[in-house]
Amino acid sequence: MAVYRKPEVKSDQNDGEKSVGQVDQLENGCPVGCVVCRTLNDKNLIEMVDRSSSSPPERAGGSFSGLPRELFLTLYPFVLGVLNCFNKNVTICYRAAGLTRELRPRWEARELGWPESVPYLDRPPSPLEFYREWVSPNKPCVIRNAISHWPALKKWTSAYLREVVGPKVVSVAVTPNGYADAVFQDRFVMPEERQMPFMDFLDIVEKKVTSPNVFYVQKQCSNLTEEFPELVCDVQPDIPWMSEALGKKPDAVNFWLGESAAVTSLHKDHYENLYCVVSGEKYFLLHPPSDRPFIPYELYQPATYHVSEDGSFKIVDEKTAEKVPWIPLDPLKPDLELYPEYAQAKPLQCTVKAGEMLYLPSLWFHHVQQSHGCIAVNYWYDMEYDIKYSYYQLLDCLTKAVKML
Repeated sequence: MAVYRKPEVKSDQNDGEKSVGQVDQLENGCPVGCVVCRTLNDKNLIEMVDRSSSSPPERAGGSFSGLPRELFLTLYPFVLGVLNCFNKNVTICYRAAGLTRELRPRWEARELGWPESVPYLDRPPSPLEFYREWVSPNKPCVIRNAISHWPALKKWTSAYLREVVGPKVVSVAVTPNGYADAVFQDRFVMPEERQMPFMDFLDIVEKKVTSPNVFYVQKQCSNLTEEFPELVCDVQPDIPWMSEALGKKPDAVNFWLGESAAVTSLHKDHYENLYCVVSGEKYFLLHPPSDRPFIPYELYQPATYHVSEDGSFKIVDEKTAEKVPWIPLDPLKPDLELYPEYAQAKPLQCTVKAGEMLYLPSLWFHHVQQSHGCIAVNYWYDMEYDIKYSYYQLLDCLTKAVKML
């Protein structure tokens, strides 16, 4: 788990440096039998958290059980917050700190940290302002007049795209239902990646050719620069004030064009995302990272849509691939009998119109729909794997551990 592991304490150091693993060795028992102390004496909650965690990136390292004692005490409210999210009637004491007062913390992150709606800015901010007001606190916003100078806003008509890209063969995601990279029939199903002339794809989007399937240009490996380099001059290779704010260039610049039936299922990314709509509209449903305890994850067998000779789709398992953690819930029509915790989540919704840019912070969950033929370009900047990432990893692991209680 991505949390700092304190080096082993030497004998001449202060007793206050004891790690969490030593808490259960303290002489005084818990005066109130709180759930965390009880679990420490019974089936160690901390070990459960470590067992439930997935392998983090190499740069993260460490584990929850190696936290310094003082840092663990600081994080106790997070433990209680997660437990309270699941309606566990628990109290906790600061036994390890030698305190007798009890703490019944509230789940305040969403109320204090996030707005009730996505704010709009009338102009792009300076690099310092953007980092200080939006990136650092991990808050989304919609920015107007940030791409008003792009030639693409006027030039990217169907006729222009046919002329510039034309018969070039590009990657198109094809599905029978519009859901690519989503849970279907107890599988994590990826789309058929069809190679086809771009003008044939435009014929389908413009309904000059009918098809029962759903087509979407959505390949996310910097496809704007890799497959559509002819269009880069109509936008920008990066967003200068964002690049200056973060001290880096984007990892990927992606081009999106598809039908209204194409839907992006609820998920999160490890990127600072600037999503720019060139034509049409995008409809975002967002959840802050603090909603993680209410959002279900399951492990699914990965599979891919394949087209049969008769034109129908079949789902073919990727038998050698590891299972994929994904969110099975549809936030537009959630099954609250199956996932009752989701009733406590508080999604934000916003519409991003042509000429507008959404700043979607790293680790925010998002579900996306669009108007028919919507065109967009987005910039993925790698996130910093700092304390925010560590806190999210902690919350994620505690959520998994609580489900085991």
